[in-house]
Amino acid sequence: MASMTALPSDIIIDNIIPLLSVKEFLNLCAVCKAFLSFADDEVYWRRLTKSTFRLPAQPLREKGWRELYKNLHRAILYTWGSNEEGRLGHHPSNRKVQSPWDVDLPVNQVAVNVVMGRGWSTTVLTASGSLYTWGALSSFHGSYSSYSPNSTSGERAAKLKFPAAYSSTNIIEVSSGRSHVLGLSEEGRIWSWTQDDQPGMFINFIHIDTTTYGSTYYGARRARGTIERVAAGWNHSAALVNGVGIVVWFPTPQGTHGEEGIHVDGELVLGTCYIEGALKPSTVSDEDWAYAKEVGEVTGIMAGDSYLVFLTKPGKVYAVYAEPNMVAGTRPAQLHYFSAPTGQKPMSYISGSFCKFAVFNSDGLVYIGTKDQVQEALVQGPEVEVKSKPTVIPSLQKRGIVAIAFGDYHSLALTAEGKKLRGRGVYNSPFMGNWMNRQRSDSTRLRPANPRSRKITNTLFSISPQRVGTLVRLPWLQAGNMETSQGLRDPVGQYLRNSHNSLAWGGLPTLGHHRGRWDMA
Repeated sequence: MASMTALPSDIIIDNIIPLLSVKEFLNLCAVCKAFLSFADDEVYWRRLTKSTFRLPAQPLREKGWRELYKNLHRAILYTWGSNEEGRLGHHPSNRKVQSPWDVDLPVNQVAVNVVMGRGWSTTVLTASGSLYTWGALSSFHGSYSSYSPNSTSGERAAKLKFPAAYSSTNIIEVSSGRSHVLGLSEEGRIWSWTQDDQPGMFINFIHIDTTTYGSTYYGARRARGTIERVAAGWNHSAALVNGVGIVVWFPTPQGTHGEEGIHVDGELVLGTCYIEGALKPSTVSDEDWAYAKEVGEVTGIMAGDSYLVFLTKPGKVYAVYAEPNMVAGTRPAQLHYFSAPTGQKPMSYISGSFCKFAVFNSDGLVYIGTKDQVQEALVQGPEVEVKSKPTVIPSLQKRGIVAIAFGDYHSLALTAEGKKLRGRGVYNSPFMGNWMNRQRSDSTRLRPANPRSRKITNTLFSISPQRVGTLVRLPWLQAGNMETSQGLRDPVGQYLRNSHNSLAWGGLPTLGHHRGRWDMA
Protein backbone atom coordinates (compact mmCIF):
# COMPACT_ATOMS: atom_id res chain seq x y z
CA MET A 1 0.00 0.00 0.00
CA ALA A 2 1.31 3.41 -0.95
CA SER A 3 2.60 5.52 1.92
CA MET A 4 2.55 9.30 2.30
CA THR A 5 6.24 9.14 3.13
CA ALA A 6 6.86 8.14 -0.48
CA LEU A 7 5.71 11.55 -1.68
CA PRO A 8 8.42 14.07 -2.59
CA SER A 9 8.93 16.60 0.21
CA ASP A 10 8.14 19.55 -2.08
CA ILE A 11 4.68 18.04 -2.78
CA ILE A 12 3.99 17.81 0.94
CA ILE A 13 5.31 21.29 1.72
CA ASP A 14 3.66 23.08 -1.20
CA ASN A 15 0.35 21.24 -1.54
CA ILE A 16 -0.54 19.51 1.72
CA ILE A 17 0.95 21.45 4.65
CA PRO A 18 -0.67 24.82 3.69
CA LEU A 19 -4.11 23.17 4.08
CA LEU A 20 -3.50 21.97 7.64
CA SER A 21 -4.51 23.61 10.89
CA VAL A 22 -1.90 23.97 13.64
CA LYS A 23 -3.13 20.82 15.40
CA GLU A 24 -3.18 18.81 12.17
CA PHE A 25 0.26 20.08 11.20
CA LEU A 26 1.82 19.14 14.55
CA ASN A 27 0.14 15.71 14.43
CA LEU A 28 1.65 15.16 10.99
CA CYS A 29 5.11 16.10 12.28
CA ALA A 30 4.72 13.55 15.07
CA VAL A 31 4.06 10.62 12.70
CA CYS A 32 7.69 9.80 11.96
CA LYS A 33 11.19 11.23 11.88
CA ALA A 34 10.87 12.09 8.21
CA PHE A 35 7.90 14.36 8.92
CA LEU A 36 9.43 15.81 12.08
CA SER A 37 11.74 17.88 9.88
CA PHE A 38 8.71 19.83 8.70
CA ALA A 39 8.08 21.18 12.23
CA ASP A 40 10.37 24.17 11.66
CA ASP A 41 9.23 24.95 8.13
CA GLU A 42 9.50 28.75 7.99
CA VAL A 43 7.06 29.08 5.08
CA TYR A 44 4.26 27.36 7.02
CA TRP A 45 4.81 29.31 10.24
CA ARG A 46 5.15 32.58 8.37
CA ARG A 47 1.85 32.05 6.55
CA LEU A 48 0.13 30.93 9.75
CA THR A 49 1.50 33.85 11.77
CA LYS A 50 0.43 36.41 9.20
CA SER A 51 -3.05 34.95 8.76
CA THR A 52 -3.64 34.54 12.50
CA PHE A 53 -2.22 37.83 13.76
CA ARG A 54 -2.60 40.15 10.76
CA LEU A 55 1.01 41.27 11.04
CA PRO A 56 2.25 44.16 8.91
CA ALA A 57 4.60 43.27 6.05
CA GLN A 58 7.98 41.99 7.27
CA PRO A 59 9.93 41.05 4.16
CA LEU A 60 13.26 41.13 5.99
CA ARG A 61 12.31 38.59 8.64
CA GLU A 62 13.50 35.23 7.32
CA LYS A 63 13.66 33.07 10.44
CA GLY A 64 12.00 32.62 13.80
CA TRP A 65 8.40 32.52 12.62
CA ARG A 66 7.46 29.52 14.79
CA GLU A 67 8.73 31.23 17.93
CA LEU A 68 7.01 34.45 16.91
CA TYR A 69 3.71 32.63 16.41
CA LYS A 70 3.96 31.01 19.83
CA ASN A 71 4.82 34.23 21.66
CA LEU A 72 2.39 36.56 19.92
CA HIS A 73 -0.43 34.96 21.89
CA ARG A 74 0.92 36.87 24.90
CA ALA A 75 2.19 40.03 23.24
CA ILE A 76 2.11 43.22 25.32
CA LEU A 77 1.88 46.85 24.20
CA TYR A 78 4.05 49.45 25.96
CA THR A 79 3.83 53.21 25.47
CA TRP A 80 5.58 56.19 27.00
CA GLY A 81 5.99 59.90 26.38
CA SER A 82 3.37 62.64 26.22
CA ASN A 83 0.03 61.25 27.36
CA GLU A 84 -2.13 64.36 27.13
CA GLU A 85 -5.81 63.49 26.72
CA GLY A 86 -4.85 59.87 27.38
CA ARG A 87 -3.57 59.39 23.86
CA LEU A 88 -1.07 56.70 24.90
CA GLY A 89 -3.71 54.51 26.53
CA HIS A 90 -2.99 55.65 30.10
CA HIS A 91 -5.26 57.75 32.26
CA PRO A 92 -5.31 61.43 31.16
CA SER A 93 -4.26 62.52 34.67
CA ASN A 94 -0.85 60.95 33.94
CA ARG A 95 0.26 63.50 31.32
CA LYS A 96 3.91 62.42 31.12
CA VAL A 97 4.80 58.73 31.08
CA GLN A 98 8.56 58.77 31.45
CA SER A 99 9.22 55.04 31.23
CA PRO A 100 7.47 52.23 29.36
CA TRP A 101 4.12 51.19 30.85
CA ASP A 102 1.98 48.43 29.47
CA VAL A 103 -1.39 49.38 28.03
CA ASP A 104 -4.44 47.56 29.29
CA LEU A 105 -6.31 46.46 26.18
CA PRO A 106 -9.97 45.43 26.16
CA VAL A 107 -10.64 41.89 27.40
CA ASN A 108 -9.37 39.06 25.16
CA GLN A 109 -7.66 41.45 22.73
CA VAL A 110 -4.01 41.10 21.66
CA ALA A 111 -2.25 43.96 19.87
CA VAL A 112 -0.49 43.04 16.63
CA ASN A 113 0.14 46.49 15.15
CA VAL A 114 0.18 50.06 16.45
CA VAL A 115 0.19 53.42 14.67
CA MET A 116 0.60 56.89 16.16
CA GLY A 117 -1.85 59.59 15.12
CA ARG A 118 0.97 62.08 14.55
CA GLY A 119 -0.55 64.53 16.99
CA TRP A 120 -3.40 63.31 19.10
CA SER A 121 -3.93 59.55 19.14
CA THR A 122 -2.65 55.98 19.26
CA THR A 123 -4.52 53.31 17.29
CA VAL A 124 -4.04 49.56 17.75
CA LEU A 125 -4.98 46.69 15.44
CA THR A 126 -5.77 43.52 17.36
CA ALA A 127 -5.48 39.88 16.33
CA SER A 128 -9.26 39.71 15.97
CA GLY A 129 -9.23 42.45 13.32
CA SER A 130 -10.60 45.26 15.52
CA LEU A 131 -9.22 48.80 15.80
CA TYR A 132 -9.02 50.61 19.13
CA THR A 133 -7.86 54.18 19.61
CA TRP A 134 -6.93 56.42 22.53
CA GLY A 135 -6.96 60.20 22.48
CA ALA A 136 -8.59 61.72 19.41
CA LEU A 137 -8.04 61.19 15.70
CA SER A 138 -7.84 64.96 15.23
CA SER A 139 -7.64 68.02 17.47
CA PHE A 140 -11.31 68.78 16.77
CA HIS A 141 -12.92 65.42 17.38
CA GLY A 142 -12.62 62.72 20.00
CA SER A 143 -14.22 60.91 22.88
CA TYR A 144 -11.49 61.36 25.49
CA SER A 145 -13.51 64.02 27.33
CA SER A 146 -15.97 61.29 28.38
CA TYR A 147 -13.37 59.15 30.21
CA SER A 148 -14.39 58.15 33.71
CA PRO A 149 -11.73 58.95 36.35
CA ASN A 150 -11.94 55.34 37.58
CA SER A 151 -11.97 53.58 34.23
CA THR A 152 -9.12 51.40 33.01
CA SER A 153 -7.32 52.18 29.75
CA GLY A 154 -9.04 49.18 28.14
CA GLU A 155 -12.42 50.60 29.05
CA ARG A 156 -11.41 54.03 27.75
CA ALA A 157 -10.32 52.72 24.37
CA ALA A 158 -12.68 53.78 21.59
CA LYS A 159 -13.41 50.93 19.20
CA LEU A 160 -13.56 52.27 15.65
CA LYS A 161 -16.96 51.47 14.22
CA PHE A 162 -18.44 50.52 10.86
CA PRO A 163 -21.83 51.27 9.33
CA ALA A 164 -24.50 48.76 10.35
CA ALA A 165 -24.37 46.96 6.99
CA TYR A 166 -20.64 46.27 7.52
CA SER A 167 -20.62 45.62 11.27
CA SER A 168 -18.84 42.27 10.92
CA THR A 169 -15.85 43.78 9.05
CA ASN A 170 -12.35 42.78 10.18
CA ILE A 171 -9.22 44.83 9.43
CA ILE A 172 -5.93 43.30 8.28
CA GLU A 173 -3.80 46.43 7.81
CA VAL A 174 -3.81 49.89 9.40
CA SER A 175 -2.06 53.21 8.71
CA SER A 176 -2.38 56.59 10.38
CA GLY A 177 -1.91 60.07 9.00
CA ARG A 178 -1.91 63.32 10.92
CA SER A 179 -5.64 63.28 11.63
CA HIS A 180 -7.12 60.21 9.95
CA VAL A 181 -6.77 56.43 10.04
CA LEU A 182 -6.95 54.03 7.10
CA GLY A 183 -7.81 50.37 7.39
CA LEU A 184 -7.77 47.57 4.82
CA SER A 185 -10.40 44.91 5.47
CA GLU A 186 -10.24 41.15 4.89
CA GLU A 187 -12.57 41.60 1.93
CA GLY A 188 -10.20 44.14 0.35
CA ARG A 189 -12.14 47.34 1.07
CA ILE A 190 -10.50 50.58 2.21
CA TRP A 191 -11.97 52.25 5.30
CA SER A 192 -11.22 55.73 6.59
CA TRP A 193 -11.90 57.36 9.96
CA THR A 194 -11.56 61.04 10.88
CA GLN A 195 -13.65 60.81 14.07
CA ASP A 196 -13.47 58.02 16.59
CA ASP A 197 -17.13 58.41 17.57
CA GLN A 198 -18.46 58.06 14.00
CA PRO A 199 -18.57 55.01 11.69
CA GLY A 200 -15.76 54.69 9.16
CA MET A 201 -16.16 55.58 5.50
CA PHE A 202 -15.83 52.89 2.83
CA ILE A 203 -13.65 54.41 0.08
CA ASN A 204 -14.79 53.79 -3.48
CA PHE A 205 -12.82 55.21 -6.42
CA ILE A 206 -14.80 56.93 -9.16
CA HIS A 207 -12.62 56.25 -12.21
CA ILE A 208 -10.60 53.25 -10.99
CA ASP A 209 -11.99 49.73 -10.90
CA THR A 210 -11.21 47.67 -7.82
CA THR A 211 -12.38 44.26 -6.68
CA THR A 212 -12.61 42.42 -3.37
CA TYR A 213 -10.51 39.42 -2.35
CA GLY A 214 -13.14 36.78 -1.87
CA SER A 215 -11.47 34.17 0.33
CA THR A 216 -7.98 34.37 -1.17
CA TYR A 217 -6.31 37.09 0.88
CA TYR A 218 -3.69 34.79 2.41
CA GLY A 219 -3.40 32.63 -0.69
CA ALA A 220 -1.66 33.14 -4.00
CA ARG A 221 -1.48 36.37 -5.99
CA ARG A 222 -4.82 38.08 -6.13
CA ALA A 223 -6.73 39.35 -9.14
CA ARG A 224 -6.10 42.63 -10.90
CA GLY A 225 -7.83 45.45 -9.05
CA THR A 226 -7.41 44.10 -5.50
CA ILE A 227 -5.94 46.39 -2.84
CA GLU A 228 -2.43 45.38 -1.75
CA ARG A 229 -1.41 48.20 0.62
CA VAL A 230 -2.79 51.39 2.17
CA ALA A 231 -0.80 54.37 3.45
CA ALA A 232 -2.06 57.47 5.27
CA GLY A 233 -0.01 60.62 4.74
CA TRP A 234 -0.03 64.08 6.30
CA ASN A 235 -2.46 65.56 3.76
CA HIS A 236 -3.44 62.58 1.62
CA SER A 237 -4.05 58.84 1.41
CA ALA A 238 -2.66 56.22 -0.94
CA ALA A 239 -3.37 52.64 -1.93
CA LEU A 240 -1.46 50.13 -4.04
CA VAL A 241 -3.96 48.45 -6.37
CA ASN A 242 -2.75 45.19 -7.90
CA GLY A 243 -2.10 45.58 -11.65
CA VAL A 244 -3.49 49.13 -11.64
CA GLY A 245 -0.93 51.13 -9.70
CA ILE A 246 -0.70 53.55 -6.80
CA VAL A 247 -3.84 55.63 -6.28
CA VAL A 248 -3.63 58.88 -4.31
CA TRP A 249 -6.62 60.79 -2.97
CA PHE A 250 -7.18 63.79 -0.74
CA PRO A 251 -9.44 64.64 2.22
CA THR A 252 -13.13 63.99 1.65
CA PRO A 253 -15.79 65.60 3.85
CA GLN A 254 -17.42 63.27 6.35
CA GLY A 255 -20.65 62.00 4.81
CA THR A 256 -23.30 59.32 4.99
CA HIS A 257 -22.83 55.80 3.71
CA GLY A 258 -24.62 54.11 0.87
CA GLU A 259 -24.13 50.57 -0.34
CA GLU A 260 -21.28 51.80 -2.56
CA GLY A 261 -19.52 53.84 0.12
CA ILE A 262 -17.98 57.29 -0.25
CA HIS A 263 -16.85 58.14 -3.79
CA VAL A 264 -13.44 59.78 -4.17
CA ASP A 265 -11.65 60.92 -7.30
CA GLY A 266 -8.30 59.15 -6.98
CA GLU A 267 -5.25 60.13 -9.01
CA LEU A 268 -3.14 57.34 -10.49
CA VAL A 269 0.66 57.48 -10.25
CA LEU A 270 2.11 56.94 -13.73
CA GLY A 271 4.29 53.87 -14.28
CA THR A 272 3.12 51.85 -11.28
CA CYS A 273 0.83 49.29 -12.95
CA TYR A 274 3.44 46.68 -13.92
CA ILE A 275 3.19 43.15 -12.46
CA GLU A 276 5.87 40.57 -13.28
CA GLY A 277 4.50 37.89 -15.60
CA ALA A 278 1.23 39.73 -16.27
CA LEU A 279 -0.04 40.74 -19.72
CA LYS A 280 -0.46 44.37 -20.64
CA PRO A 281 -3.96 45.61 -19.74
CA SER A 282 -5.99 46.84 -22.70
CA THR A 283 -6.46 50.20 -20.94
CA VAL A 284 -2.70 50.87 -20.82
CA SER A 285 -0.81 52.21 -23.85
CA ASP A 286 2.32 50.51 -25.16
CA GLU A 287 4.40 53.53 -24.12
CA ASP A 288 3.05 53.58 -20.57
CA TRP A 289 3.50 49.81 -20.23
CA ALA A 290 7.11 50.01 -21.40
CA TYR A 291 7.77 52.77 -18.86
CA ALA A 292 6.02 50.82 -16.08
CA LYS A 293 8.15 47.78 -16.91
CA GLU A 294 11.26 49.95 -16.59
CA VAL A 295 10.11 51.22 -13.19
CA GLY A 296 9.33 47.70 -11.99
CA GLU A 297 6.66 46.08 -9.86
CA VAL A 298 5.83 48.22 -6.83
CA THR A 299 6.44 46.43 -3.51
CA GLY A 300 6.11 49.20 -0.92
CA ILE A 301 4.71 52.70 -0.46
CA MET A 302 5.30 55.42 2.13
CA ALA A 303 3.06 58.51 2.44
CA GLY A 304 4.66 61.62 3.94
CA ASP A 305 3.99 65.34 4.16
CA SER A 306 2.80 66.29 0.64
CA TYR A 307 4.95 63.61 -0.99
CA LEU A 308 4.88 59.87 -1.60
CA VAL A 309 7.84 57.53 -1.96
CA PHE A 310 7.61 54.00 -3.33
CA LEU A 311 9.93 51.04 -3.78
CA THR A 312 9.96 48.60 -6.69
CA LYS A 313 11.08 44.96 -6.95
CA PRO A 314 14.38 45.83 -8.71
CA GLY A 315 15.21 47.97 -5.64
CA LYS A 316 14.54 51.35 -7.25
CA VAL A 317 13.13 54.25 -5.21
CA TYR A 318 10.77 56.82 -6.74
CA ALA A 319 8.92 59.88 -5.44
CA VAL A 320 5.93 61.98 -6.49
CA TYR A 321 4.22 65.12 -5.24
CA ALA A 322 1.13 64.41 -3.18
CA GLU A 323 -0.89 67.52 -3.89
CA PRO A 324 -4.25 67.75 -5.70
CA ASN A 325 -3.93 67.69 -9.51
CA MET A 326 -0.15 67.13 -9.31
CA VAL A 327 -0.07 63.32 -9.26
CA ALA A 328 -1.75 62.07 -12.43
CA GLY A 329 0.03 62.39 -15.77
CA THR A 330 3.47 63.16 -14.31
CA ARG A 331 6.27 60.64 -14.25
CA PRO A 332 7.72 60.02 -10.78
CA ALA A 333 11.29 61.10 -10.07
CA GLN A 334 13.80 58.35 -9.35
CA LEU A 335 16.05 58.77 -6.31
CA HIS A 336 19.04 57.15 -8.00
CA TYR A 337 21.41 57.09 -5.04
CA PHE A 338 18.89 55.30 -2.85
CA SER A 339 19.31 52.04 -4.77
CA ALA A 340 21.77 49.49 -3.41
CA PRO A 341 25.28 49.52 -4.91
CA THR A 342 26.04 47.08 -7.69
CA GLY A 343 26.67 43.60 -6.36
CA GLN A 344 24.46 43.98 -3.29
CA LYS A 345 20.92 42.74 -2.81
CA PRO A 346 18.26 45.22 -3.92
CA MET A 347 16.45 47.41 -1.41
CA SER A 348 13.41 45.42 -0.27
CA TYR A 349 11.62 47.44 2.41
CA ILE A 350 10.56 51.05 2.95
CA SER A 351 9.18 52.80 6.02
CA GLY A 352 8.80 56.35 7.26
CA SER A 353 6.44 59.18 8.15
CA PHE A 354 6.07 62.96 7.84
CA CYS A 355 9.48 64.28 6.68
CA LYS A 356 11.71 61.19 6.86
CA PHE A 357 11.88 57.72 5.37
CA ALA A 358 14.22 54.74 5.22
CA VAL A 359 14.93 51.97 2.74
CA PHE A 360 16.92 48.85 3.56
CA ASN A 361 17.79 45.40 2.29
CA SER A 362 18.43 41.93 3.67
CA ASP A 363 22.22 42.51 3.63
CA GLY A 364 21.87 45.10 6.39
CA LEU A 365 22.18 48.21 4.23
CA VAL A 366 20.12 51.16 5.56
CA TYR A 367 19.62 54.47 3.73
CA ILE A 368 17.84 57.46 5.26
CA GLY A 369 16.10 60.14 3.20
CA THR A 370 14.22 63.37 3.88
CA LYS A 371 11.42 65.42 2.38
CA ASP A 372 14.00 67.99 1.24
CA GLN A 373 15.74 65.38 -0.92
CA VAL A 374 12.41 64.37 -2.42
CA GLN A 375 11.58 67.99 -3.24
CA GLU A 376 14.98 68.45 -4.89
CA ALA A 377 14.36 65.44 -7.11
CA LEU A 378 10.86 66.58 -8.02
CA VAL A 379 11.97 70.11 -8.86
CA GLN A 380 14.68 68.82 -11.20
CA GLY A 381 12.29 66.43 -12.91
CA PRO A 382 12.34 62.70 -13.72
CA GLU A 383 14.90 63.02 -16.53
CA VAL A 384 17.62 64.44 -14.27
CA GLU A 385 19.83 62.18 -12.18
CA VAL A 386 19.56 63.66 -8.70
CA LYS A 387 22.94 63.96 -6.99
CA SER A 388 21.55 64.16 -3.45
CA LYS A 389 22.76 61.12 -1.56
CA PRO A 390 21.06 59.37 1.34
CA THR A 391 22.33 59.58 4.89
CA VAL A 392 24.24 56.45 5.92
CA ILE A 393 24.52 55.96 9.69
CA PRO A 394 27.43 53.59 10.46
CA SER A 395 25.82 52.21 13.63
CA LEU A 396 22.74 51.11 11.63
CA GLN A 397 24.62 49.16 8.97
CA LYS A 398 24.93 45.36 9.08
CA ARG A 399 22.80 45.23 12.22
CA GLY A 400 19.87 43.29 10.83
CA ILE A 401 17.52 46.28 10.90
CA VAL A 402 13.96 45.19 10.05
CA ALA A 403 11.99 48.35 10.93
CA ILE A 404 12.53 52.05 11.57
CA ALA A 405 9.98 54.46 13.06
CA PHE A 406 10.30 58.24 12.87
CA GLY A 407 9.07 61.05 15.07
CA ASP A 408 9.95 64.70 14.61
CA TYR A 409 12.85 64.71 17.04
CA HIS A 410 13.56 61.05 17.69
CA SER A 411 13.60 57.70 15.93
CA LEU A 412 13.66 54.04 16.81
CA ALA A 413 15.22 51.17 14.89
CA LEU A 414 14.48 47.49 15.47
CA THR A 415 16.73 44.53 14.70
CA ALA A 416 15.64 40.99 13.87
CA GLU A 417 16.85 39.90 17.32
CA GLY A 418 14.59 42.42 19.06
CA LYS A 419 17.23 45.00 19.94
CA LYS A 420 16.30 48.66 19.66
CA LEU A 421 18.42 51.66 18.75
CA ARG A 422 17.32 55.19 19.43
CA GLY A 423 18.36 58.42 17.72
CA ARG A 424 17.72 62.03 18.69
CA GLY A 425 18.53 65.43 17.21
CA VAL A 426 17.12 68.57 15.63
CA TYR A 427 13.97 69.04 13.58
CA ASN A 428 14.03 67.46 10.13
CA SER A 429 17.55 66.11 10.54
CA PRO A 430 17.77 62.64 9.03
CA PHE A 431 19.07 60.93 12.11
CA MET A 432 19.00 62.89 15.24
CA GLY A 433 22.41 62.58 16.72
CA ASN A 434 23.86 59.25 17.76
CA TRP A 435 22.17 55.90 17.49
CA MET A 436 22.48 54.00 20.71
CA ASN A 437 21.96 50.56 22.11
CA ARG A 438 22.84 51.34 25.66
CA GLN A 439 21.46 49.59 28.72
CA ARG A 440 21.96 49.78 32.44
CA SER A 441 23.63 46.86 34.09
CA ASP A 442 20.82 46.68 36.65
CA SER A 443 17.44 45.21 35.83
CA THR A 444 14.21 47.18 36.14
CA ARG A 445 10.63 46.00 36.19
CA LEU A 446 8.27 47.41 33.61
CA ARG A 447 5.56 48.99 35.72
CA PRO A 448 2.06 47.79 34.85
CA ALA A 449 -0.45 50.55 34.22
CA ASN A 450 -3.20 48.48 35.78
CA PRO A 451 -2.90 45.98 38.66
CA ARG A 452 -4.89 43.41 36.69
CA SER A 453 -2.02 43.06 34.22
CA ARG A 454 0.70 42.73 36.86
CA LYS A 455 0.80 38.96 36.47
CA ILE A 456 1.56 39.28 32.75
CA THR A 457 4.30 41.89 33.06
CA ASN A 458 5.99 40.72 36.24
CA THR A 459 9.04 39.78 34.20
CA LEU A 460 12.49 41.35 34.37
CA PHE A 461 13.65 43.62 31.57
CA SER A 462 16.53 46.01 31.16
CA ILE A 463 15.57 49.68 30.79
CA SER A 464 18.09 52.00 29.17
CA PRO A 465 19.06 55.36 30.72
CA GLN A 466 17.07 57.02 27.95
CA ARG A 467 13.83 55.36 29.02
CA VAL A 468 13.87 52.80 26.24
CA GLY A 469 13.24 49.22 27.27
CA THR A 470 14.77 46.10 25.81
CA LEU A 471 12.35 43.38 24.77
CA VAL A 472 12.87 40.46 22.42
CA ARG A 473 11.51 39.79 18.94
CA LEU A 474 9.44 42.90 18.61
CA PRO A 475 7.12 42.54 15.62
CA TRP A 476 6.75 46.31 15.16
CA LEU A 477 7.41 49.66 16.74
CA GLN A 478 6.19 53.20 16.26
CA ALA A 479 7.54 56.66 17.06
CA GLY A 480 4.87 59.30 17.39
CA ASN A 481 4.56 62.99 16.72
CA MET A 482 2.95 64.12 19.94
CA GLU A 483 3.40 67.81 20.66
CA THR A 484 4.08 68.97 24.22
CA SER A 485 4.77 72.37 25.64
CA GLN A 486 7.58 71.21 27.92
CA GLY A 487 8.71 67.89 26.54
CA LEU A 488 10.20 65.03 28.52
CA ARG A 489 13.32 65.27 30.61
CA ASP A 490 15.63 62.37 30.07
CA PRO A 491 17.96 61.01 32.77
CA VAL A 492 21.08 62.54 31.24
CA GLY A 493 19.67 66.04 31.75
CA GLN A 494 18.53 67.06 28.28
CA TYR A 495 15.09 68.39 27.39
CA LEU A 496 13.22 67.53 24.22
CA ARG A 497 11.44 70.87 24.08
CA ASN A 498 8.34 71.18 21.92
CA SER A 499 9.12 67.78 20.54
CA HIS A 500 6.75 65.17 19.23
CA ASN A 501 7.91 62.55 21.64
CA SER A 502 5.46 59.75 22.23
CA LEU A 503 6.64 56.20 21.70
CA ALA A 504 4.97 52.83 21.45
CA TRP A 505 6.09 49.32 20.84
CA GLY A 506 4.66 45.85 20.97
CA GLY A 507 6.80 43.40 22.80
CA LEU A 508 6.84 39.79 23.88
CA PRO A 509 7.57 38.75 27.47
CA THR A 510 10.95 37.15 28.04
CA LEU A 511 12.60 35.58 31.03
CA GLY A 512 15.58 37.27 32.56
CA HIS A 513 17.08 40.46 31.16
CA HIS A 514 19.63 41.65 28.64
CA ARG A 515 22.80 43.39 29.67
CA GLY A 516 24.45 45.51 27.02
CA ARG A 517 27.01 48.21 26.38
CA TRP A 518 27.14 51.60 24.77
CA ASP A 519 27.12 51.55 21.01
CA MET A 520 27.75 55.07 19.81
CA ALA A 521 27.47 56.17 16.19
